[in-house]
Amino acid sequence: MKKTILASAILLAGAANAAEIYNNEGATLSLNGSMRAHIVYTDSSSKKDIKLEESSSRFNIQATQEIDEGVKAFGKIQIKNTGDDNNAYFNDAYVGFASDEMGTIKVGKFIGLNDSLVLNDFTYEGGLYDHEDNLSSFGTTNQGQATKSFGDVTVTVAAANEDTYEFGAVYEAAGLTVGGSYGVANKTTTRATDDSGYIFGAQYNVDALTVGVQYQATDVANKDYKGYGIGAEYTMGQARAYAMYDVTDYDVRADKGSVVTLGADYVLAKGVKTYAEFYSTDSGKAGESTDTKVVVGARVYF
Repeated sequence: MKKTILASAILLAGAANAAEIYNNEGATLSLNGSMRAHIVYTDSSSKKDIKLEESSSRFNIQATQEIDEGVKAFGKIQIKNTGDDNNAYFNDAYVGFASDEMGTIKVGKFIGLNDSLVLNDFTYEGGLYDHEDNLSSFGTTNQGQATKSFGDVTVTVAAANEDTYEFGAVYEAAGLTVGGSYGVANKTTTRATDDSGYIFGAQYNVDALTVGVQYQATDVANKDYKGYGIGAEYTMGQARAYAMYDVTDYDVRADKGSVVTLGADYVLAKGVKTYAEFYSTDSGKAGESTDTKVVVGARVYF
């Protein structure tokens, strides 16, 4: 996942800034990314095992070119390891223009606004986000997006084609973030149903404490899904503790599922983090026991 708007605050806190490797006559080129690995212990009704895994390491190449005062062209490529099959692929690849007056327009492959609104998620490996897998709601896909700020409100509209579009807004001020978005993928010759999805998220920060909530729903292939959750984090110097509770509600199940997450991380040095997370998952399926998972990992940001 996670968090287009709050990426710097959540994922790169304490990490190194992007390294600028070229700067000449208004053109810049920078490089950053992260190396990731973890150990996963799983205890479920079907298996009990321990895995040592790479965890979607990636690096970003970003370029900007000043066109005029207050106007820039920009581009980004993110190469990300897929994990299971150990193959790299282009996760983000886009170009765009940014203007002080007109806002930002970009075209290419990137994740939609929905992902940034899962504001209860402070974890590394968890989080409830069903929209990524649904064409109705703009997971990482080819699209065009326009963003414009009006004071404390930022408005976003996007389209993948004439039948698939998204719009939303985010308000940020005085430690409060509130936002929502709605995505639609209409029936076409290659798509059997009119699908849609929406999400609302809110987060409030005061001193070392941050609390967040989110609610999301999709109607895909005439099947309804709802999910909602609450989370909190507390920062203590170089350490951080966090907790999250998510609920899933599919119309194909008789009962609701839920996930409880507890975690903590520690900044060993600038750009180096270690973390541990505990998950307790109830699938909501009758007759199945609660699954537990423990993840211990590290990330090196550059």
